[in-house]
Amino acid sequence: IRAEALNELGRTPEAVSAINVIRNRSNVAGLSAADFNQASFRDQILLERLHELIYEAKRRQDQIRFGTFTSGAWPEKQPSEAFRVLMPVPQSQLQSNNALVQNPGY
Repeated sequence: IRAEALNELGRTPEAVSAINVIRNRSNVAGLSAADFNQASFRDQILLERLHELIYEAKRRQDQIRFGTFTSGAWPEKQPSEAFRVLMPVPQSQLQSNNALVQNPGY
C-alpha cells in the first residue's frame, strides 16, 4: 500500500525502494527504478500484490481498484460484465428494508 501511495504521488523511485524491501525479504532480486515510469509501475505493484498476498483474498479488490477486474486479466479469462464490480444485495436485506434497492444487473 505504501508503494502504491508513493507511486500515485509521483514518487516512483521511493515506491520501487518500498517494493524492494519486500522482495529482499523474500530473497528475490530487487527492481531498478530506472526501468519504470509511474504508469508502468502500477502494473508492477499489482503483480507484486498478487505474489505477496495470494492466499489473503485481496486480488478481486485490487483488480477493481486498478481497473482490470472486468477486462480479462489472463488469456483464459473472459471479460466480466461491468455490473459484477458490485455485489448483489442479499434478498433478506432487501425484504427487511424497503429503502434498499438491488444493485443493477442482479
